[in-house]
Amino acid sequence: AEYGPQDPKAYGGPSRHNESLWLVGAASDALSNLLGADDSCCGTDEDSSGCGKCVLVHNPEAIRSDWGAIVMKKSRCPPCARF
Repeated sequence: AEYGPQDPKAYGGPSRHNESLWLVGAASDALSNLLGADDSCCGTDEDSSGCGKCVLVHNPEAIRSDWGAIVMKKSRCPPCARF
């Protein structure tokens, strides 16, 4: 499996969301709970839910504010992490 970053155009994308990047990342417990159960497409996260689920991210303050990214949750941010 190729884990990101990936250019969606290299794989038949972008999707209907017109994203510019596909990424993988870690999620907080709060976001993991919002994502729900692990998606059976790509494994499980023993520490939290939502593995394999995706979120669409836009940053209006970014240099490329016209870009969006789809980020797949693959792991958990430790509760003590300060990002």
